[in-house]
Formats: sequence, C-alpha cells, structure tokens
Amino acid sequence: MKIFKTYWFLFLFFFTWNITGQENFKNEGERIKYANKLFEDKKFIEAEPHMSNFLSNKNNAEYNFKYGVCVLFKYADKSKSIPYLKKAIRNSDVDPRAYFYLGRVYHFNYLFQDALNQYNKYKSIANLKEAKSLNNFLIIISVMISYRLVM
Repeated sequence: MKIFKTYWFLFLFFFTWNITGQENFKNEGERIKYANKLFEDKKFIEAEPHMSNFLSNKNNAEYNFKYGVCVLFKYADKSKSIPYLKKAIRNSDVDPRAYFYLGRVYHFNYLFQDALNQYNKYKSIANLKEAKSLNNFLIIISVMISYRLVM
C-alpha cells in the first residue's frame, strides 16, 4: 500500500507539473497569434522557441526576420542572427524593421559602414515617425565611421 501511495504521489506531481509547464494551444493559428503578440510586445526571448518552430516548418522571409530578431536578443553572440536577417531582406515584401535590426547587428559587431547602409535603407522605406527616431543612430554611426577613418 505504501508503494501505491508513493507512485500515486509521483504520478500526480509529474502530471500537474507537465500541464502547467507548457502553453496549450488549440491549433497552430492560435500559437502563431500568441508568438506574434510576444514579438510585437518585444518579448523576443519568450518568442524565440515559437519562431524557431515556425521557421523549421515554413522557411519564409517573415519567420527568418522574426527568428533573427529573437536570436539577436537571446544570445550573447549577436552575429548568429545575421544569416536569418540577410535571408529575410532578400524578399522585397519583408517587414522594413528587418533592415533596422540587421543594421543593429552590424552595429553591435562594429561593422559601422554596413550598419549605416542598413539604417539608411530602413529610413528610406519606413514610415515617417519610425524614420525620424533613427536619426540619432545615424549621427552616432557617422561619428564612429569618421573616428575609425581618422585613426
């Protein structure tokens, strides 16, 4: 009887832990909605496993862009996101923010001229409000490029 109680306790413990430890989605569409909400709320680390799953099922520009951004914020090695963002910008219909985040990756990796090129591309296709917020980045990058040329 004592063994039965022990097994019963262990069964209940693992069963309830398994239920609360995972998000439950009724279908793939619900999971996509949830992951996109996380992404738009800039909860990139939480969105990363979902985007990775979507990317493995459907390799398109949107998922490459979103997964690349998640990788940028999740891992210390910022260059890991470059292949995903570069693949995303090959598609002309990609979200303009892909250029911004690719510029940001280049910026983090001290590739200032490449960063400036991507920021300018983003500025040329983004809406006016987003483009104005980029001006400070462009000034800083220009100063860094000038400084590197002088040294």
